[in-house]
Amino acid sequence: SRAPRRGGSPNPAPERYVQDGRQAAHVTPVRPTALGFARFATAIGECAIAWSDLAVLAIALPARQGDAAGDRVARHHPQAREASPGVPTARAAAAGIADLLAGRRRHLREIELDLRGLGDLDRRAYAAAREVTPGQIVTYGELAARIGDPDAAREVGAAMARNPFPIVVPCPRA
Repeated sequence: SRAPRRGGSPNPAPERYVQDGRQAAHVTPVRPTALGFARFATAIGECAIAWSDLAVLAIALPARQGDAAGDRVARHHPQAREASPGVPTARAAAAGIADLLAGRRRHLREIELDLRGLGDLDRRAYAAAREVTPGQIVTYGELAARIGDPDAAREVGAAMARNPFPIVVPCPRA
């Protein structure tokens, strides 16, 4: 029998929440609604970014085959309107990603991400991956150890595979 999933989306484990000082029933985290998305040009092709009321909600990089990044974001966030980035962090993210893909050395730690609705392991794995120095290679096992769960290498790998913030949350492997 396999161990239970530890990760986040698409079917995160229920989490408890507190209401009026008492622990309430289990709830499943819900991803926030994207308010808008924008396509932006980079040195490697069209990228796209979606944002919520708080921060960056998703990033799409160019695909190998003709599926445009903006079209993928629009499919995953059908309620979002295409517009100029509506929150300052989305504008900064688009500019930072374009700089990085143009070959300028950047670490995108300052970009605020909307992690609401992601599972605890996903949030911890993404935070740890963002601390990896650019150019450094870290295995999923090492990343799992950094988040305090050294036996969760597979779960960390799965979290990185479903990462909605590529480049901003870098894959720590070569």
